[in-house]
Amino acid sequence: MTIRIRQLTTLSMALLALGWLLPNTASAEFLPNAIQEGVTAEAYDYDGNSNGRSYRAVDGSGLTVDSSGDGFHSTNWEDGWQATLSGNMWFIADLGASYDTLESLYVWNVNEAGSTNRGTKDVDIYYSNAASNPGSDFTTADWTLLGNYTFNQGPGTADAPVSNIIDLNTVAAARFFGLDIQSNYGDTVTSGVGRVGLAELQFVTAVPEPSTLLLTAIGLLGCCLFLARRRRT
Repeated sequence: MTIRIRQLTTLSMALLALGWLLPNTASAEFLPNAIQEGVTAEAYDYDGNSNGRSYRAVDGSGLTVDSSGDGFHSTNWEDGWQATLSGNMWFIADLGASYDTLESLYVWNVNEAGSTNRGTKDVDIYYSNAASNPGSDFTTADWTLLGNYTFNQGPGTADAPVSNIIDLNTVAAARFFGLDIQSNYGDTVTSGVGRVGLAELQFVTAVPEPSTLLLTAIGLLGCCLFLARRRRT
């Protein structure tokens, strides 16, 4: 009986580990190979980690990922970042560490039904490999211009596909990405103020994150332990 219980326990551990390795389903929040651990964000307005604030635009909120690895965003304003229009609009994502295998930046623009004109339109994207946040003055030597971009407007419907995919293969290494926002899609006055924002940003690497590799190793180890115990009995 004791041996049987140990077998079941080992099998349960192996299945749990393997569950972590299965392709993302509709409940998943990050694209395959997207950086998940340690990513934070700050912005000129509506900073923080509560609903509608900067951290919501990098934590996978409102995003579902299907078995093909494609991401779709909700229409909930709480799941992204929206701020008051200003003369100096910026958003900085901190990846938590320097990465030299960056491949793409996936952007989902504001997707709130009836309010997609709040979405970011023209934006200058900068990157930095500084050890600490270099601040929002993108004219300093700490920042390098990646390019000038126009983000596509969100559809305002459920399960919106990615708005833009920005190529990061020219970035040798970076920890910080700064968005110097120039315009939105026309929202000027809503309840007395105009707004600008983003639904989600995800940074994808060319190889899996260390955490993903660790989970893979745990899954394989669990399977090996189960098979080894089974052979003994």
